[in-house]
Amino acid sequence: KRQIYYNGEKYLSEFGLKDLLEETITEEDMQYPIIHLEGDDIEIALTHSKSQYSEEYHSFVNGQNTTQGGTHLNAFREAIVKTIREYYNKGFEASDIRKSIVSAVSIKVEH
Repeated sequence: KRQIYYNGEKYLSEFGLKDLLEETITEEDMQYPIIHLEGDDIEIALTHSKSQYSEEYHSFVNGQNTTQGGTHLNAFREAIVKTIREYYNKGFEASDIRKSIVSAVSIKVEH
């Protein structure tokens, strides 16, 4: 089990950020199943909503919710755009790619 702190509450889960997104968005509202990627010091979960048009991000550093985002979230937002543009070899607008995104990113850094 993993633990993070979100809105002052300890959050335990088996599948980390994937579980968090499953509590945030219903399966019926997902454009596609949640993409969940994990590495040694990073975890990412994302999907796009059918009904909301704004961007929704949850970000964490060392298990603590970073409500103001940060460098890690900015890098994630840029990487999503770069990846989609390169995959499709098209110059899509960044706002079009990120519209309706529901995502979470967590990194671990040493002090």
